[in-house]
Amino acid sequence: MNQHFPKDQTTLRVAVIRARWHADIVDQCAAAFEAELAALGGFAVEVFD
Repeated sequence: MNQHFPKDQTTLRVAVIRARWHADIVDQCAAAFEAELAALGGFAVEVFD
């Protein structure tokens, strides 16, 4: 990839698009992903179903 991202992580936004098939598994994965980004800090997460 040749994309360049700003060094300032406060500007980074991440979208999580969840499928409703196997919702229990997908919800757990999305929650773990959001928790990891929260631990890293500086990410704004939006979740779409």
